[in-house]
Parts: sequence; structure tokens; C-alpha cells
Amino acid sequence: MPSPTSTNSTTSASSPPERTPKGVRRACDCCRKRKVRCDGLEPCGPCRKTALRCAYLQAPKKKGPKGLRSARVLHALREIDESLASPTGSVDMQDWGWGSSESSPTMLAEGDESILPDASFFALNGPTSYPPAEAMLTTATPLTSPQYPSIYEPTSQPGLGAAFSSPEAPSFPFHGAHGAVGVRLPSESFIPYVQLFFEHLYPIMPVLDREYWLESGVLSSHTALPSEQYLLLCSLSAATIVQLDAASQAPQVGGNYGDSEAAAQVFAKECLRERHNVEYVDNPTELTVMTSFFLFAYFGNLEKSEKAWYYLQETISFAQVMELDNESKMATLEPMESLWRRRQFWLLFVTEKAYAIQRRRRTRLQPTIELPVVYPPEEAHLVSGFVSLVTLFSTVTDDFLNVWLGARRVSICSSDWLTETQRTIDATALAAAQGNISETQQIDINISRQWLHVLAWQMGVSNGLVWRPQDPELSLEYPVNLAKDVVSIIRSARRDAVDSHGIGMEQKLTDIAGCLTDVLKCTAVDPSDTFFRGQDYLSTIMQQLSRIRGKESRYLRPLISKTDGLLGYSLIPGPSAQSNVVGQPLRIDKIRDEDIPDPANYYGITAA
Repeated sequence: MPSPTSTNSTTSASSPPERTPKGVRRACDCCRKRKVRCDGLEPCGPCRKTALRCAYLQAPKKKGPKGLRSARVLHALREIDESLASPTGSVDMQDWGWGSSESSPTMLAEGDESILPDASFFALNGPTSYPPAEAMLTTATPLTSPQYPSIYEPTSQPGLGAAFSSPEAPSFPFHGAHGAVGVRLPSESFIPYVQLFFEHLYPIMPVLDREYWLESGVLSSHTALPSEQYLLLCSLSAATIVQLDAASQAPQVGGNYGDSEAAAQVFAKECLRERHNVEYVDNPTELTVMTSFFLFAYFGNLEKSEKAWYYLQETISFAQVMELDNESKMATLEPMESLWRRRQFWLLFVTEKAYAIQRRRRTRLQPTIELPVVYPPEEAHLVSGFVSLVTLFSTVTDDFLNVWLGARRVSICSSDWLTETQRTIDATALAAAQGNISETQQIDINISRQWLHVLAWQMGVSNGLVWRPQDPELSLEYPVNLAKDVVSIIRSARRDAVDSHGIGMEQKLTDIAGCLTDVLKCTAVDPSDTFFRGQDYLSTIMQQLSRIRGKESRYLRPLISKTDGLLGYSLIPGPSAQSNVVGQPLRIDKIRDEDIPDPANYYGITAA
């Protein structure tokens, strides 16, 4: 995504920049910092000469409210002064009139707490830890609306939020499109999560400008962020937290670890509240697209599939309004803007394909534009990996989805078509393996490749096309061989490289393990070498699911239930539960390395 600018319009590379009248009222950010004369163009002359990134991000300083608004604020401030001088020191905020029906159609309710985090607390804990949700809250001006009645419930521990308050943490009051008044999160509160994003998730989602968001100082400035940037950062922070989940440890506060899910909820609800107060539908930008995308990622990682699908479709709708799927439109843009927009489109293309398969939905996007070029040079390996993943998911054609969804099976799904599909998946993945790409991307490509193979094999089973000896891709042993490759991948991979992929990786591993379980059940009556090897591979995948993203996967229990004692593992009622009581919590024994059967014992081999 290109660095955000103050306008939504883009100009053709061939057209000259539009001249502004004399008496420039506003200088660009760079000229303001360098204290040089700015001509007000975009980009301006001084920035073009010095090859600087020209932007008009800092909001112009206002001289203050005027008219009745000024009088009302003056009256409120005088009341504060009088209250401080009184013995009680209390102020009746209801007399200010900010939440009245005359000043705002959105009524401000009583009893809810606004979000006012401490910026110094966020900064001190570094980029690999989550601040506790309580430290993000304080009892300031109540902020709510009928649509979002409560931003966050007040903590049950009195004084915890106040213990982390700091006069140095700037918070910005704002007035929304509907008149709502509130307090924003300070810009510094986003820094740890932006750092986490670029450290772990950027290889998967290379759609933000690292230099701008991390190195320009935009987040450390005490200037209020524009609404579009603020919305993006809220949604990005929420998505980053839930995608990494327990893989990144929250800091310890008062003997208790911070609740990462609660912190993510604060960011998500703040994003939705702020969206309610701004107009973002009429003129969507790249920031609008990515805000909706990160909301999809947030709800998707929480397994709220209906909300996730809604925000994914909203993202695609904004992308189509901006014509991100129009190659002719892309050709008229500046090279850098075209590069970021292409990355956005292809990220949506891959995401929609994968999520539509998992949720059995139809897709909207088609491969209608060219792939992003490998630029800048320092990101050559990253872009190569991203393009390789796009190429792999391009094999998921409309015919593939129609057969997967159960439509036109007779006319499409033949043995020749299925064999060709399997070999095309292999060809694209092998081509990707030749490039110099990161481990995080390599894992994504390789696991996705085996996952697509499993899906294609299952389509063959449903159409009676398995057990053809001349085609290995249609044999009963094929899922066992796929599982062997999966085990090889996850055993050699760094744990953080696997965890970065969030719940999508859990779902793919679970699908592969579920298919393998079905095959082992079919061959259990006549055990062979393939059966015993399959047991070993299934145990290894289940072990990975028992500790993925720093905790037990939510899919492990259903998977163990499906194995039905195939590996000797079973769900055990918890200490306080009765085995014959429906709805009681279940405890699952952790799968340890020593619990995994040794395949050598299956073949009569004993240790010396």
C-alpha cells in the first residue's frame, strides 16, 4: 500500500501536476520539518528535488472552535474551575450538552468506560508482548452509542487502569460525523502491534509500506491521526493479536498475564465505533480496503465465520469500486501506487479462494490483472514467494470449485481431469520451490499444496475415481504419502514460522489429518506397512496441533474423537466432570513425544 496521502484521487503518470494558486495555505510534512518553502503541489518541488516522499498527513493546526461551540466549551471549563475550588470537586458532565439530542443524533449513554490507554506502557513492553487489556482502560468521559453500547466492560479490579495512567500519554478528543464525542487511543499504543505485524505477518500480507509505518515517525508523533489511518491501525492490531494468539506472550502485571483476546477486542470494538462516526463508504481508498480485510482476519481467527465472510465481501466490494481488478485502470497509475494495489488485489484473490473452499462458498474475483513486479530489490525474495502462492491458488479454477461444491460433477470430474489437476498443483508448487523465498512463505506454499491435493483426492473419492493402479494420484495410499510430506515440513520448520499463519494453518492440518484418518479406518482391518506409517504421520500432525500458536488447537478434540481409538488416544472427562453427563467439559491428555508409536516396533525391529 502506498504511503497514505491527504487525497483520494490519483493522476496519470503522463499528465502534469495540477498547479495551485498563489498563497499556499499548507506545507507538506517534509517541508514543514525542514522549514523550507513549499509550493503546495503533490509532490511538491522541494520533495522532488531531494527525492523525498511527499505527503500531507499532519492535520493543520486549528485556531479553536468558534461561535456557540466555543461558548459551550468555555462554560464547561469554568464549571471545572469552580468544581476544583469546591470541597467536593465534582462536575456534572450532563450539563455540557455534548450528548444531547440537539447536538448529536447518537446519544451518549451512562455507565460505560472510554478507552484511554497509556502510551508509555505500550512502548516499554516491546514489540513481542501484549499489554493487558486493563492497562488500556481508564475511567474517563463515557463514550458509547446505541449501535455499540459498550466499548469495554470496566475492570473488576479497582484502580488497575489508573495505575498505568500517564500524563505523557496523549489522547485525542474527536467529533464524529454523527456528533459523537470521545477519546481516541494514542498513536503510540499501536507501535508494538505494527512491529509484530511486520516481523511475523508481512511475508504473508506484503501490502503495507514498512518504511512509512515504522520509520517515518508517524506513530510517535503527538499529532492526531487521520480517521482512515486510525481505523487501519485499530483493525491491524486486533487481527495481529488473534492471528498470533498465544504464540507471543503477554506481559506480566500484578502476578497475572495480560489477556490477549481482550486486548484484541478493545481494538476491534474501537475500530467499529470509529467507523460509525466517519463516512468511509462513498470514497474508499487503499486504507479502507485493508481496514475491512483486517476485520475479516480478526473475526476469521475467532471462528466467527459469518462476520468474517461479511467483511471479506466488503473488502472485495471496495476493491472493485476502486477497480483493483481492472488492468486498464492499473496502467494509468503511478508505478509505486500500481505495485501496492496489485499486491492488495492478489492477496484478496488468494484469501477468497482459500476461505471459500473451507466454507463452501462461491468466489467473485478472477485473475484479471498482471502479477506484481519484483520491486523494490530488497523485497525480491518476499515478492517472489507471494507471487508463487498466487500461482498455486490460480489452479483453483471455477471447475475445481464447482466439483468441490457438488455441482456439475458428472460433466467435469473425470479421471483425466482429476489427474491433470493434481499434476498442475505439483507443477506450480515445484516452480515456486526454485525461488529464494522466506521460510514462512515456503511453509505456506508447501502445506497449501498438500491441502489442495487432499481436496482433489476427496473429490475423486466422492465420484468413485479412486483405486486406479496406473494413476498414483488416485490410489488409496496417496493421502498417506501426502501426510509424509506434511510431517517432513513441520518437523523441519521453526515454530514461529508455522504459527504466523494463524487459524488457517490449523484448519489445513486438520483437513489433512481428517482425510488420513478416513484412509486408516478403511485399511485397519488389514494392516500393512502403509497403515503403520500412516499412524505415525497422524500422531505427528496431532502433536503439532496440540501446541500450535502456543496452545492446544480447538480442532484437536474433534480430531481425536474422529480417530475413535485408532491411535490409542481418547477424550477423558475432567476431574470435576462425569463421563455420562452431556455438556460437561472434557480434558484431553497432552500428546507427548514418548506417546507417539515408534514405527520400528511395527516391523519387528527392536533396539540393540
